[in-house]
Formats: sequence, C-alpha cells, structure tokens
Amino acid sequence: MTGVTARTETVRRWVAAAVAAGTARRPGFAAFGLPEDIVHAAVGTTDPDAVACLLGASLDGPIYQYAGQYFAIVPPGAPPLPLDDVGLYRGDELDLPGAHQQAPADGAYWVTTPSSAESRCRVPDVARLAVRGRVRAREEAARAVRPMR
Repeated sequence: MTGVTARTETVRRWVAAAVAAGTARRPGFAAFGLPEDIVHAAVGTTDPDAVACLLGASLDGPIYQYAGQYFAIVPPGAPPLPLDDVGLYRGDELDLPGAHQQAPADGAYWVTTPSSAESRCRVPDVARLAVRGRVRAREEAARAVRPMR
C-alpha cells in the first residue's frame, strides 16, 4: 500500500468511527476553526508541508484546511475557547473533506491524518497554538507599522 493510499484508508476508518461514536443529538467530534493567518503566525511558515509537520507535532490529532481556516478535530464535549477568532463547531455542522483529499490542490484537504479511531486534538494544545499565533501576528503587525529611522 502506498503512503497516500494508506493515509486515505486511515482517514476513511477514522471518519466511520467518529460518526459511529456519536448520536443524532451529539456527534462523535467537534472542531475548532482557526484562521489561516493565526496558524501561519503560530508555526512561522506558510509552506503547506512545513505547516502540516508543525501542526502534527503541536496538536497530534486530525486537522483539515478549508476556505482560509484550519479545523482541529477535538472531542465532542469540548468547551469553547475565550478567543474571538477561534470558533467551535459541532461535528454535524462540518463538511469533512473526502478521505482522498490530501493536498492543497484538492480544495478542502486533510493537513494531518488521525493516528487511530480515537484520535482527537487536545483542547489545551489548540488553545496554546491559537494564543501563540495571535501574539506572533500582533508582533508582526507592530513591526510592520514602526516608522523607519
């Protein structure tokens, strides 16, 4: 099995397990939507391969990218974060990318794939990444507006 085929099968199994773990009233997962600029500031790059590697190391769970946001999949009972630019979405509010969508050229795509059926990002890790990105984005903006001498 090639790497892409193995990743596709891993995602397929994860989606099936996540959906099966939920009920009609409570999906088996939720996600935090993180704006692209915050994530890129947090990891210090916009290169898709580097972002994937750094997010995988930081969040250790499934993440997908769509329409200018990264979605970190978390447990279904996750509390909202007190950050204006980070939204919490229930699993039934999300359109997950297809299992075969593994690259930016695919539109919505899986940035990192789940390692197991129970794989979810930890909420404190997502919060740390969001805060780090927000701080770095503000620092970059402040440097950009400083007058030159």
